Amino acid sequence: MRKSVAVILAGGAGERFDSSLPKQFTKLAGRAIIEYTIERFQNHFLIDEIIIVIKSDYEDRIWEIIKNNNFNKVNRVIQGGVDRFSSTASALSSLHGYNKDTKVLFHDGVRPLVDDETITNTLKALDSFNAVDTAIDATDTIIEIDENWIIKNIPNRVFMKRGQTPQGFRLETLQNAYKIALEKNKRAFTCDCGVVNEILPNEEIKVVKSNNKNIKITYPIDLHIAEKYIQMGTEKSLENFDLKDLKEKNIVIFGNSRGIGRDIEDLAKKHGVNVVGCSRKTAMREENFGYEDPATLLDSKSVALKTLKLSLSEFSGIILDVKR
Repeated sequence: MRKSVAVILAGGAGERFDSSLPKQFTKLAGRAIIEYTIERFQNHFLIDEIIIVIKSDYEDRIWEIIKNNNFNKVNRVIQGGVDRFSSTASALSSLHGYNKDTKVLFHDGVRPLVDDETITNTLKALDSFNAVDTAIDATDTIIEIDENWIIKNIPNRVFMKRGQTPQGFRLETLQNAYKIALEKNKRAFTCDCGVVNEILPNEEIKVVKSNNKNIKITYPIDLHIAEKYIQMGTEKSLENFDLKDLKEKNIVIFGNSRGIGRDIEDLAKKHGVNVVGCSRKTAMREENFGYEDPATLLDSKSVALKTLKLSLSEFSGIILDVKR
């Protein structure tokens, strides 16, 4: 049976991220970025196996994440190389003996928000093509310059796209491209489709449309953007939770004397929750920050409902902004 394998490239050092840890281990809404990325492929019905490419210094850390999340599709973690080319070459070597028509997706470890539709469409495109890229429209005008920053060309934006991942290949195609590239000592490529495009110029590369949420976490500001996307997804997901599932649960509420805390307690008790309240005579907001106009706050009952539903969900580290 022909398999579909996802290779997650997580060997980057994150020099542009200003962090002591590689950025794939940076926390995003309470979880490491790489956790979200692995989870996308773990939960996809068409993915059979996952391979993670990472620096040897962080193998123990990634195995701990795999174990804690029961990512049972991950069947190996392999050591990455000095650059992307070397990391992909290591992954291809680990696939020696697989069916030549195996579908292999290569995905950046720091693109945690890739959606099911993009993964599905990339795999389906491999039924007709041996190489597939994913991309989104270029919203800015693209200019080509020379070494002196003088414009040489302004391409038609209609035909300009911004490449993303996953990139998909029939295994034999990418193995052949890398074999020839190594023989010619060519390795200055920014992506795997670039390897196929230059080394196998007669091989058509199909482009599948991705979406703007599939961002690559490159700079610290990207974390804030990604977290907002996750919060938006949380809002939608909370609609599926029923408060009756909280019956006989135990909840401790700090600040239950009034406002949102009181509404959470009242609503929880109506649904059979055992509530322990810890309050203070003076509300922390007024004591520490002074008076705040009630008109700037959301309705406390709606926030209470959302908070209780959040406690039923799998999300953690989400901060609810009660400002309008």
